[in-house]
Amino acid sequence: MPGTTRPPTRERLRGKLDELRDSYARSLPDKLASVQRAAEAIVRRDGSPENVHELRHVAHGLAGSGSTFGFPGVSEVARELELLADTILARSEATPGPREITALHEHVEALRLAAAEPARRERLALPDAERAVRASSHGPRLIYLVEDDPLVAEKITGELEHFGYAVQTFDGTGRVLEALEQVRPAAIIADVMFPEGELAGPALVTRIRESLEREPPPVLFVSARSDLRARIEAIRAGGRAYLTKPLDPVALVDKLDAITAPVTAEPIRTLVVDRAEGQRIAATLEAAGMLAESIDDPSHMTRMLAELAPDIVLIDDGIEGFAAEELARVIHQHEGLVGVPVIFLVEESEALRRATRLPVGADGLIIRTTDDDDLIESVRRRVEHSRTLRLRLVRDSLTGLLNHAAIMERLSSETLRAKRQGAPLTLAVIDLDEFKQVNDRFGHLVGDRVLKSVARLLRERLRCTDSIGRHGGDELAIVMPETSGVSAARVLEGIRISLARTSFRAGEERFSVTASVGIAVLPPAKSPVELLRAADAALYQAKENGRDRIVVAAKR
Repeated sequence: MPGTTRPPTRERLRGKLDELRDSYARSLPDKLASVQRAAEAIVRRDGSPENVHELRHVAHGLAGSGSTFGFPGVSEVARELELLADTILARSEATPGPREITALHEHVEALRLAAAEPARRERLALPDAERAVRASSHGPRLIYLVEDDPLVAEKITGELEHFGYAVQTFDGTGRVLEALEQVRPAAIIADVMFPEGELAGPALVTRIRESLEREPPPVLFVSARSDLRARIEAIRAGGRAYLTKPLDPVALVDKLDAITAPVTAEPIRTLVVDRAEGQRIAATLEAAGMLAESIDDPSHMTRMLAELAPDIVLIDDGIEGFAAEELARVIHQHEGLVGVPVIFLVEESEALRRATRLPVGADGLIIRTTDDDDLIESVRRRVEHSRTLRLRLVRDSLTGLLNHAAIMERLSSETLRAKRQGAPLTLAVIDLDEFKQVNDRFGHLVGDRVLKSVARLLRERLRCTDSIGRHGGDELAIVMPETSGVSAARVLEGIRISLARTSFRAGEERFSVTASVGIAVLPPAKSPVELLRAADAALYQAKENGRDRIVVAAKR
């Protein structure tokens, strides 16, 4: 049958991602040529405004797409080009000055070199619907803080700098627009009330949105007001979050992390079970950048679920020989697919009949004649929602790392994968030395900040393919696929040194913490239980030997 002759193996799915990367790489020369032509015209000042807009348009596209397809350097340089174009456009008649001309030449050359780098091909972790948010390692993220109370501003600044943010403060609303024309921050934190008015903060953000040609930075409002009117005005102004004073520093950082940290998202994986139009629907979704597979025989569905690990399943409500409700129940019985939406494809008349009551097992209905754009948007929206919910189920609420159950499940699945592929697997267990004294001396709020900082450090320094979890209390676990004990020790030694040099603050007092690390490798360990036992034993030895050190379990 057409829909079943080519089952989706893991290799084929990885191959699709490689095809997308290769296609993007082939398109880069044309995009670079557009950048080069626009830059040369700008330098000649030949129709300058139009060419600057063209440069900015191409740079904006590259900034958003480079990292997605394995060219992070392209994204980084393109963002700088985009900012440079904004600076030139702010000048009279969009004419570049000597510094902008020099910077143009340097950025175009840097972009050429970045595009010449081989594409990064991260291993696709197919069972993962919830990739961790990876903080940028290219320096601290800049925050504009608009707060007229100097003491509050100083306190917020100190808290954010502790978590690696750079903060520029404004004691009123006057100079913010001018600053935005020069440098775009990662986010804006603004109070709601100022001397100019009780809702001057939302009014400022509204002016920002109206005056900037590009999308403004995300805004987080803070206020002593908690009434509905203030919240509504903040939403109307485009606020992404709203926190009430006195501020909880951990909650503030959590919100900032959520709205500023770039997300490395996997393509949406869709399974279509449909005899009539499955291939057409799958092709439509693939054209939108998703990984989509169709089958016309539901008897192949179980195998497909295991191979694809879909984020969403679309089922023909009238597929011959099977009830869609029964197929939905089969999907929901798979533990690894908890929370994955199952959508029935129905005729318009059937959708109207069932408008007040969904079929058993269905999470929604999509009419077969739905416009392609609406179909794509509906699938994306449902998957984004389900991924968010699934993240909450497997993430530790304080650190954002995998919780204990999730990291242990990850250890088990990676152990099976490593044994099947004959590849090494390393487990590291990290324990903060004498962490109880930090909690006893400075309080649990300070201890929580330390844990969050350690979690952030690990996310920044480890690969996307490494899994980091909170094993319990102040003990963290790291599962490192295709990594030897020597390589893991080398990476973790750098992290251990960085942590020991980090200064934490509690009031006016500063302190530091150290960590002990135990490492075990498969082989010689043969199972997840043996890996964990060996890593724990190595950690105990590191503690006994004086703490603040790494011990690799001896080979047996």
